[in-house]
Amino acid sequence: MSSRKRSWSTRLRRWSFLDTKIFLLLPIVYFVSLDLAYLRPSVDALSSEYIQIIASFSICLFGLRWTLRDQRQRCPVCLGKLTHPARVGQPSRNFLAWNGTELICVGGHGLLHVPDIPTSWFSEQRWLYLDPSWEVLFVEPGLASAGYF
Repeated sequence: MSSRKRSWSTRLRRWSFLDTKIFLLLPIVYFVSLDLAYLRPSVDALSSEYIQIIASFSICLFGLRWTLRDQRQRCPVCLGKLTHPARVGQPSRNFLAWNGTELICVGGHGLLHVPDIPTSWFSEQRWLYLDPSWEVLFVEPGLASAGYF
């Protein structure tokens, strides 16, 4: 978990962003599966329904997977895409040291630590907020809010 609690409005904005992505995914699933099912007029109605069900399920599965993966790789403060992946640590020292990838928010809000090999003490990705002393590295604070999603 994080050492800093996010405000209610920030959490609401993050959940609204996720809800919007899922809401926009649903019409795409419906119309693409409909197009695939009735692509050929020679296919009977029962086969078309099966094609639509299978296509809907497949597109939903991969679409939701993309949506959740995309959401996990965004800054929880500004919702910008995290960039500049950097490998940290060595796989051979996984027992006593951390090993994985770090991504950074260009707005200077923090770092995302993603472990390469889940361990008992570091099994999920973690967000690390940066304190104000790091602002020197981020000279353009408007860069994150300029629409670089």
